[in-house]
Amino acid sequence: MKQNKNMPYVHVDTQHEEDRVNAVASHVEDDRLDEEPVVKMEHSIPFSKVLFFDNSDFHYGGQGYESKRANLALEIESKYYNGIMGIGGDFFDNANMESATNIYGMRVSPSNAMAGAKAMLEKYKDNLAFFLGGNHDSAWGNRNKSSNIGPEEELARSLGVPHARYSLVMTLNLLDPDNAKVKKMTVCLKHEVKDPQKLIGYLAKQGIVPDVIIREHTHNGNDGIFMTTVPVYNKDGTLKGYENHQVLVLTGKSMQNGNTYYGAENNFDLKTNAKGLMLSWDKNPYYTADDVTQPRYIPKAVPFDVLHKTENKPSKMAKILMHYYERPNIEDYKKNTKDMSLGQVASSYDAINRRTKKKLESFVNYEKTKNMGE
Repeated sequence: MKQNKNMPYVHVDTQHEEDRVNAVASHVEDDRLDEEPVVKMEHSIPFSKVLFFDNSDFHYGGQGYESKRANLALEIESKYYNGIMGIGGDFFDNANMESATNIYGMRVSPSNAMAGAKAMLEKYKDNLAFFLGGNHDSAWGNRNKSSNIGPEEELARSLGVPHARYSLVMTLNLLDPDNAKVKKMTVCLKHEVKDPQKLIGYLAKQGIVPDVIIREHTHNGNDGIFMTTVPVYNKDGTLKGYENHQVLVLTGKSMQNGNTYYGAENNFDLKTNAKGLMLSWDKNPYYTADDVTQPRYIPKAVPFDVLHKTENKPSKMAKILMHYYERPNIEDYKKNTKDMSLGQVASSYDAINRRTKKKLESFVNYEKTKNMGE
C-alpha cells in the first residue's frame, strides 16, 4: 500500500498494477495457439423449445448478494424438464484476492465462501450443464495455464460440472418447428463481449457460426440482431452463394442486486433476478427454395424473468411455463395413474396440455395488448 500525498487518509494499492505487469510479461512467453480457447459441448433436446438459464454474476458473499432470491431462482429453474441451466461468470465476488477489484463491502472472502457455495450448488449439480469463468474469477494471465486454477474452476471440478474459462460454445440439437427433424442451434456464452461482431468473426475463423450469443457483465446492454454471411455449397462442393445468417445477441441479467453503488449506477433492478430464455427455431417468412440468401429457419428467443420483480416467488411467465414444462414427480405420477388404463392416461395428459396451452396463449396475447397500449 502506498500513501497518497495529496490526500493523507487515502492509500493506493500498487500490488494490483505490479501483478498486471508481471502477467503481461508471462503472457508474452506463452506458446499458445489461440488467444481465447473455446470449450465446446453438445446437448440433445427432444423438443422444439428449450428453456435456457445462464445464472451470471452471483458475486457470492459480496456486496449486493441476496441469498434467498438466488437460491429460489435455482430451485425454480431445476423444475423444468426441457431446461438447461448453468452458472455464469463472476460466481464469487473476488476470486483473485490479489486484485483490488470490488474488495470493499465484501461479506466473506472466497476462501471462506467456498464451503457455503458448494453446499448451495451441491443439490443442483446434476442439473447444471456448465460453469463459466468471469473477470472476477482468477489471477491475471492464466490463459491456457492448467496450473493456475481459480476458486470458480475448483468449485466446478468438485461438483463435476464442465468449466470454461473464457468462451463456451454449446450445440443444442432441437427439433424444427414441424417437429420433423433435428435442427442444430449454436449458442455461444462469454462473460465479456464488447463487440459482438468481432466475436462472430473470431468464431468464424474456427469454423463456428453462432445462432445465439449470450453476453454477461454488460448488464445494462441491449439485446439485438447481428448479421453475418455463411457460404452455402452444393452436394458436389460448388459454391452456391452466401446466406444472410442472423445472430441473436442477448444480454444476461445480474444475480447481484441493485443495493450497491455499482448496481445503482448501471440501473439494475432493485432485486436479484435471473433471466430465462425460451429458445426455438422459427420459420423464415422470406425463405424460398431458389434464394440461397434466405435461411429456412431463423433463431427465436423469448426472454423472461425467473423471479417476480419485488416478491420472493416465481414470475408470472415462469409459473405458466411451469404448468407446461414442469418435471413430473414420479411418485405422484405412479399414485395418480396406478388404476388408470393406458387410454385414460393419454386422455388425462391431452387435457392437461390443452389447458396449459390455452393459459400460455392467453398470457402472450395479454402481454402483446399491454405493450401496444404502452
